[in-house]
Amino acid sequence: MASTPLITVAVAMYQSEDTIEAALESIYSQGFDDLEVVIVNDGSTDGSVKKAEGFDSRGIPTRIVTHRENRGLGPSRNTGINEATGRYIVFLDSDDELLPGSLSHIAEVAGASTADLLLVGCVERKRGKDRPMHPQ
Repeated sequence: MASTPLITVAVAMYQSEDTIEAALESIYSQGFDDLEVVIVNDGSTDGSVKKAEGFDSRGIPTRIVTHRENRGLGPSRNTGINEATGRYIVFLDSDDELLPGSLSHIAEVAGASTADLLLVGCVERKRGKDRPMHPQ
């Protein structure tokens, strides 16, 4: 019987054949393996699913759940929540990437906290410039 993962990374995916591989690489290259990945295909009609299915998960349990039609980001995240078995859930959109070490740091902070919700910072990468998207 498999143990329950500490973290579920729920990836909302729609028409993301150009970005899904970078998003998944940012998860699987973390060096953190107490996790599972749930990809919610929100009715994509491009090559997103094929790329996600063919991506090397490096032994991390990964599954794809499919909405027959596009429902939007909120319902995709709700599906990710419903499918998650991890103690904590991290949301990642298919056009975003986790920074190196993110999952280890999230696990460390969550484990030392009694909070029900953690808000983590992010960096917007646009037109060759990085901009923190959180208060300093």
